[in-house]
Amino acid sequence: ITERNVDKVIEPNTFGERGFPSYALKNNNAEIRRVRQRMEAIKARRERQQAAEDAGGVAIAIAGEYANITFPEAPPRETRDALKAAGFRYHKGTWIGRADRIPAGIANE
Repeated sequence: ITERNVDKVIEPNTFGERGFPSYALKNNNAEIRRVRQRMEAIKARRERQQAAEDAGGVAIAIAGEYANITFPEAPPRETRDALKAAGFRYHKGTWIGRADRIPAGIANE
């Protein structure tokens, strides 16, 4: 708490109430939750990017009929266009699509 905030807490407002107004404290838990979720999402993205770097530039995870393709950085325009043409969609740092439609040359990047 800064000195300015201490002065605000000690001095009564026009109604004679002391302390922080209730509206100033209402959304703190929601803001804390939002920031924690954002930090978890960033951490998960960094882990996926690190896995892609460790795999030699691209990480391909196949689960059943679908494949998740992750690059450590944004792939070149030609690669993105090939993925889109094959029916892959970008979602939260990963390209997701059918495993049997992985474009040729993606694993070689």
